[in-house]
Amino acid sequence: MLRQPTCEATSASRGRLGFGATAARADDPTAVELVGNWFGELTTPLGVVPVELRIVATKNRRFAWVALENFGDGSVEVATGLGTISESGQGQIKGDGVPGNPAGLLRISAHGQVRGDPGSFTAHFDFHGMNLDGSMVDGTITLQQRNETG
Repeated sequence: MLRQPTCEATSASRGRLGFGATAARADDPTAVELVGNWFGELTTPLGVVPVELRIVATKNRRFAWVALENFGDGSVEVATGLGTISESGQGQIKGDGVPGNPAGLLRISAHGQVRGDPGSFTAHFDFHGMNLDGSMVDGTITLQQRNETG
């Protein structure tokens, strides 16, 4: 079972992060600016799927996340996991499919770059997943942080 880190930091001590992105200073590293809802698309050879990533908790440069997809009857959780963000904006996530998820995900990992300012960050990640049937899926995830739900 994944434990979610508690949110102990504030965004009061931010420095600049890679190409105009804002994150915590190296002497007080946090990922608190990432908390919120991220909306975008997963693009694979099979097509494009709308996705939502919720960053629910942070501790230092680590964060807990939940991924959702809409299969026609509203969004459902398909995976959960943990991630990290570096001072330069390089990020990675790793996680497991939620039992019974309609996407058929067993586990996922992704890595890439986060850019922008808090509340409107963008992320571009390379995605690698394994489905319950053992098949592999690769693609890209493009996400935009927004304060609304969707």
